[in-house]
Amino acid sequence: MLALVLITSTSYAKWDSSKQVFSGKWGKNIGEFGFVSANPRDGFPEDILVDANGAIIISDQINKRIQIFQNGSVSVVVPKNLPITWVPDLWPSEKSIATYSSKIFETSFDPVQVYNFQGDLLSTFKVGSNYFRFLDSQGNLYFEGEDEKYREYTTSGELLYTYDNKPLVLGVETSNETLENGNYRQIIEYEDAKFNIVTPNGIESYARDQAGYLYGVESVPGTKAEWHSRVHKFDPCGKEMGHFDLPDNDIHTEAVGIGTAPATLVTVVEEYGPPVIGPDGSVYAWKRTPDTYSILKWTWVDDPNDPQPGPDAPANLKLTPSLDGLYLTWSASPQDPGCVDGYDLDRATSADGNYSTITTTDPGELKFNDTGALPGTSYYYKVRAKSDGLYSPYSGAVSGSR
Repeated sequence: MLALVLITSTSYAKWDSSKQVFSGKWGKNIGEFGFVSANPRDGFPEDILVDANGAIIISDQINKRIQIFQNGSVSVVVPKNLPITWVPDLWPSEKSIATYSSKIFETSFDPVQVYNFQGDLLSTFKVGSNYFRFLDSQGNLYFEGEDEKYREYTTSGELLYTYDNKPLVLGVETSNETLENGNYRQIIEYEDAKFNIVTPNGIESYARDQAGYLYGVESVPGTKAEWHSRVHKFDPCGKEMGHFDLPDNDIHTEAVGIGTAPATLVTVVEEYGPPVIGPDGSVYAWKRTPDTYSILKWTWVDDPNDPQPGPDAPANLKLTPSLDGLYLTWSASPQDPGCVDGYDLDRATSADGNYSTITTTDPGELKFNDTGALPGTSYYYKVRAKSDGLYSPYSGAVSGSR
């Protein structure tokens, strides 16, 4: 099982600066977006998703439609043949849209409605009193019931499995603690990975891309606003590859009117939505101003000068003479427990001599008594962590004799 641990590290690769994918005015035409001023809370599209093909799906609820942006073009889905039991004003409901194989699933009501990208109602299926939580890479949909059980359905509505607890395919936070230095440690488990994350403020949401990299969203103090979002990316062995901050919101509030309960006037100069992770690891977010609604995209840029992936080095290698040899101890790599599958302890008879591995310990085993060390001979030792054929740098060397 793999594990990811957030640590501070130097990174060469990075996200590039944001690029505007598209922008539209407030209105009803294609490429425009519904807006209702209900100060202090305005109504506009606040939920987007990015499907496996990179299409950006926007729930334009006020205009009762979905807008799909892909490869520079826009299409609009307006539902046809809505069931009579539905209230059309509620379509499409936010945080209830999923897409798979050019189909759109509207999951906020029972039965679930299945549309194509032209707006035709293809099918419906019942899921009972359940709340949509996830659509996996095979197209299976996961719902959480009022009985706190999770149910997995095919895209045609066949019930595959009922889980008593949240399934690992969704990512399960199994531990959350405050450390002595004030940071937060969280452990998030998947079927094939365990992520051991330490951040200053705690990860509020997380997702994985198609390559298995982990992304965590953290709130950090802003300048114009009290908080803004920071996105972290972690490699398959848990090292932080980089992070970036979304811009601050620029929102002004003012009490207006008279009396004991004056109204609140909210003026939005710039506001940014929560980060959304695309299947390739790109990060998307909506932005709104008084005149426009747009989607921004941050793309990850690899760098050939980045260090080789693998765990970080163990530390604090120490040597103590024992009754029958030389006793060595060291501190674990930050990725142990996790992706570390053992440690190689190497030995030489001079500082610049040829080192050879004398033992390989199991993960979590941070000691070795070298009974093969001969009396009167000086020995030099260093240790490194290994993970699935990848190796950490060596620790600092220590030396000693019996």
